[in-house]
Amino acid sequence: MKKLVLMIAALAMLFAGCAGNDPKIDPDLIKFDITYSDSEIITFDVINNSANEIAVGYDFSLEYQDGNEWFPVEIKEEVYVYPMADCLLPGEKQNYSFGFTRIYGELSDGNYRIYQDIELYNEDGEQCGTQRVYAEFKVSVKER
Repeated sequence: MKKLVLMIAALAMLFAGCAGNDPKIDPDLIKFDITYSDSEIITFDVINNSANEIAVGYDFSLEYQDGNEWFPVEIKEEVYVYPMADCLLPGEKQNYSFGFTRIYGELSDGNYRIYQDIELYNEDGEQCGTQRVYAEFKVSVKER
């Protein structure tokens, strides 16, 4: 019991720096807006309509839809992604391109979605949570 109390106290101290300053996580405030997609590449805008700064990395992931469920697209080749991120201030928008053929191979026909866990920062610049952001797109492979 004493260990449990100590663990809870330690966790409370860890998150105390964010108390009172937590950003409000609303899925409509941070969006991916797809501008182009095909079976090899996707381009999209990340739009920060929140009141907080966000960090967008370069480690995007893909899922495919089967019925009403979503599943990870199988990775064909592990690729090192530099641990860098762009910081977007409230109201900012940034365009990204993600060429996924090297990692996932060429996609077959179907419904897909790109996603990432976006880091959220409070007004003091402290990381206070994450929000998973998705955008769906359709792939129709043309006859070759």
